[in-house]
Amino acid sequence: MGRWGWKRNYANKLIGAAKLIEALGTIVPKPLTESQVRPLTALPPERRAEAWKEAVETAPEGRVTGKHVKQTVERIAGSIEPTECDVMMARHYATMAINQLKKINRKDPSVHSEVNREQVSPPR
Repeated sequence: MGRWGWKRNYANKLIGAAKLIEALGTIVPKPLTESQVRPLTALPPERRAEAWKEAVETAPEGRVTGKHVKQTVERIAGSIEPTECDVMMARHYATMAINQLKKINRKDPSVHSEVNREQVSPPR
């Protein structure tokens, strides 16, 4: 824990949220909390402003919550076809996760894992 008592993970989420808010440009109102911004990261950058604007316009009783933003993002994401690049990135992140699990398994032999049986090749 650092200066403000935040863990690294939360600090990184705040940094990411600030960058995303800045990338939204002149859209008003801006997101006020990290929890409002977090769901937007699931969309491609070119669709985030559209999702935020829609979430603001359709917010029940004018209250934009993280839950409402997530619902808006899920609806928009459902209409986006995955590209070959998306699939390659997903495989890349899955490989990274498997490698991390293997390291944990090596450090603590009491951890039983199916990970060693699975082999995922890195993206080309």
